[in-house]
Amino acid sequence: MIRSLIDKATLHPSKTIFRFLRDEEGVNDHITYGALLERVRRTSSLLEPFQGKPALLIYQDILEFIVGFLACQYAGVIPVPVPHIRKEKHLVKLKCIASDSNPAVALCCGDSMSFLKDSFLPGESLMLLLATDVNSFPAFKTPDEPVHHEIAFVQYTSGSTGNPKGVVVTHDNVTANLEMIKKAFEVDDKSVIFSWLPFHHDMGLIGSILQTIHCGCSCILMSPMSFLQKPARWLKGIAEYKATHSGGPNFAYDLCIDKITSQEIAGLDLTGWRVAYNGSEPVRPETVQRFTEFFRRTGFKLTCFYPCYGLAEATLLVSGRKSDPVPGTYQFFGSTPVMSSGKVADGIDCRIFSPFTGRECDESEEGEICISGPNVSRGYLNKDNTALFHEYQGARYLKTGDLGFFFNGELFVHGRLKDIIICRGQNYYPTDIENEAATSHPAIEKNGVAAIGLQGKEELVIIIAEIKRVELSRLDPAKVIAAINYEVSGSLGIDPHDIVLVTPHTLPRTTSGKIQRMICREYYVQNSFSVLGSKKAGTEVVAEAKPANVLVQELLASPNPQKIKAYLLKLIADKLGSFSMYTINDDPDLIDIGADSLQIMEIINTANRDLGLNINAAIFFRDSSLSGLTTIVENLLWIKSAPAIEKEIVI
Repeated sequence: MIRSLIDKATLHPSKTIFRFLRDEEGVNDHITYGALLERVRRTSSLLEPFQGKPALLIYQDILEFIVGFLACQYAGVIPVPVPHIRKEKHLVKLKCIASDSNPAVALCCGDSMSFLKDSFLPGESLMLLLATDVNSFPAFKTPDEPVHHEIAFVQYTSGSTGNPKGVVVTHDNVTANLEMIKKAFEVDDKSVIFSWLPFHHDMGLIGSILQTIHCGCSCILMSPMSFLQKPARWLKGIAEYKATHSGGPNFAYDLCIDKITSQEIAGLDLTGWRVAYNGSEPVRPETVQRFTEFFRRTGFKLTCFYPCYGLAEATLLVSGRKSDPVPGTYQFFGSTPVMSSGKVADGIDCRIFSPFTGRECDESEEGEICISGPNVSRGYLNKDNTALFHEYQGARYLKTGDLGFFFNGELFVHGRLKDIIICRGQNYYPTDIENEAATSHPAIEKNGVAAIGLQGKEELVIIIAEIKRVELSRLDPAKVIAAINYEVSGSLGIDPHDIVLVTPHTLPRTTSGKIQRMICREYYVQNSFSVLGSKKAGTEVVAEAKPANVLVQELLASPNPQKIKAYLLKLIADKLGSFSMYTINDDPDLIDIGADSLQIMEIINTANRDLGLNINAAIFFRDSSLSGLTTIVENLLWIKSAPAIEKEIVI
């Protein structure tokens, strides 16, 4: 990858490689191939002492991440990208990753140093913290040539906390898969990629950032928060910068349909969008059809959709080549249609094996998807990878854990052999969710929790928890549900669609005592459980029973913190569904009580619309409590009224 950057920077040093959209007003900055290489080389001079060792990359800023990632590769250091930390509860996963990867250094921006020193590093830790965004570095000699290390980076799969798995990705894996993506999606040096996807994870990192360097094209980057707050920004960005390649998980297309108005797309020209890839979670035919119909007036065509399939263990892409301009579907008798994920990329040997007998399946026969090829990882860091592969006719095939079949030469992904729940493009292990829920409140049976996924527009997370018999007489369902919600959302970032408390010994189990999640799903859908309380059945906020429009009128007529709190509490209750345990005198943290990023954006957008404000989501995430949001609203209302009182305002 570094060699590609050097070659491109030599050929066209002044060409813009990345443009960063900072806010909705269009304020942005950019960096050229030549300038990026210079920053990478300069930063790599700091990393010489860590050659051959892993380095955690903990960044919020996209440019600083890119520089840090490439500087590691230039210096022969193994980058380990991780999500940026917003709260102390998010440290759980980071500490597990650090324990598993044993990094020698953590790279970050200067404004994160204090928090990471106080919260992340124990006193006896040998790991160093290094800020890479400073303007002047010590006078280290900048290396003339990059130092090669076989491992390009370690990609930790999302969702797992107790037993994190770091996929070892070599430079050969990356180069092979980037070339596969280039051919499958027809990317060249004239392409323009647009991405809002998280840059620390495979689809954003490999499919957007590294693909740009590999092909010598340009890329527009926007934060996920900007997209979630206003999905129209994505499509407007594609139109403004004439992007040719952009995409995301299926939920992103649904979000555009549900949240973008006809007025917002008036005059929008998407005729230049050639490849709208859809992957990372099941691709739904109805989503593809609805999106095409709604945005037809912008020039978007059904033939632009590229459903695809991949996984971190394959570096990224497995299938996505199109043999037909219109994505195909296949329907089993009596079941919902399944959309094709395209032809398998050139260079990958993909086969379907029976998970029971190990034999190769016939066409249209469902089995486990297994792959072999130069892009396939050797396995997980510091793990026994024996069970990860299937030996067949002298070749080694990675067992993906996904179910699928071939039909007319195309791959159809139809489910999962593993109990992984995919929610908004992220993988979550049921055991992680169950462990968090089981320890959240003493009334919960320790081994009596089941986490299941329920299909809707997107996969919904349902938690079913048994209550101990001795706790039944004094049970407060609302408090137990709130405790589960708090722990699961705080540690894993999941907002459970429903949390159900059931009587003792209710969950179906095998003869050996293991909970049968598939049967739990059936019981839940059929309402067969003996329910003691549930999140969905919760009542609305008790602090203020007035309608939201009345609260808005009273607030605007005479703003004060009490009225702001009452309005916000009502607004949060409407978005989260169950909020009966909180009053105006409480100060819940929205993230800790289960609000995910999308719900928080909806809350902020509604407040902006109701009150005529422009709340900055980035500022809110620094303090995501009710009191924090109240203060932001109070200050903005004050500023809004300032011209009328003709007083100078100093913030």
